[in-house]
Amino acid sequence: MKPLLAAIAALACLSAPASALTVSLAGGSDMRFTLSDVASTTLDFSLPAGYSGYANYGGYIRWSTREDGRRDGDYPGGTCLDCGYSGGDWALGTGWMDSRSVTVDFGSELEDVYVWIRATYGNGTVTYAIDPAPSAVASAVPLPAPALLLIGGLAGLAALRRRATRPARA
Repeated sequence: MKPLLAAIAALACLSAPASALTVSLAGGSDMRFTLSDVASTTLDFSLPAGYSGYANYGGYIRWSTREDGRRDGDYPGGTCLDCGYSGGDWALGTGWMDSRSVTVDFGSELEDVYVWIRATYGNGTVTYAIDPAPSAVASAVPLPAPALLLIGGLAGLAALRRRATRPARA
């Protein structure tokens, strides 16, 4: 029975929440990433670990439902990542704030949203979820078919083992 419980615990790891990605950003640099089926996302900004002396780091966030970075209803005039909706900003400094989380609320669940982060000064990191689950209503996650096959196989092996260790009848 213990191997079966271990297998179920291993399968729980398969449906764990999405992982996160940490990226270093220096002043004047930017990054853009795409999220799907989300209503919000949280970005964690922090100063470099182990930095000695004075450090500061800051910038702003924009988002759009259009791949060119513009707001809905804007004319189709080339890419403008700085033209999207405001998602907030951050400012960090040694001695007063080493890290900060910024939650960007998109207002409703969106099929695709493009998030652009611009570091205007300093050096630091940003951490964000690679594939966050939709924040609408939490629902039960069904086990994938291979997981069910694995559970069935383990149960079969346990039954065979139990049958083999049973004493013979006279």
